[in-house]
Amino acid sequence: MLNLNAIRQRSPLFTIAVIFVLIGLILLSVFSARDKKSPTPLESPNPSALSPEVIIPPKEKTVQENKDIKPIRDKIIASELSNQNGDIVLFESQDFRIVYVPTPDIFFVMVNQNPIESRVLAQKWFLDFELKQQDLCTLPVRFILNFELKQQNPNFNILPDGC
Repeated sequence: MLNLNAIRQRSPLFTIAVIFVLIGLILLSVFSARDKKSPTPLESPNPSALSPEVIIPPKEKTVQENKDIKPIRDKIIASELSNQNGDIVLFESQDFRIVYVPTPDIFFVMVNQNPIESRVLAQKWFLDFELKQQDLCTLPVRFILNFELKQQNPNFNILPDGC
């Protein structure tokens, strides 16, 4: 019967070669696993793999897309009611609240009650600033339902009408 000590005494070069081969295999598997995990800088995530509740901010400034709405956008932001940790509250009611978040440059309508009615009233609030319906898409405006309403209305569209 052969054991490790017997093999080591008979051929020390064989033992050293086996050790180097094992170390090489381990290093090869570690580096190949690392290469598979790290995406290349040019790859982008698969949008279909993202949760439908994830709101992806636009890649470019939306104001640059439509320069006609910049003065109106500035006027809307100037109608600030309060500032809460950098988020600008523009409108508040029992049914919904409109907040501008400067970092991703997006207007959120947080709906607390009556999703359909709140959607119509919030869009009217923006349109009263002399915007067109399609301008709400490029402003951008997004609707968010509270948890209970989200469960009751799973197919609620977060985009304004016509987007």
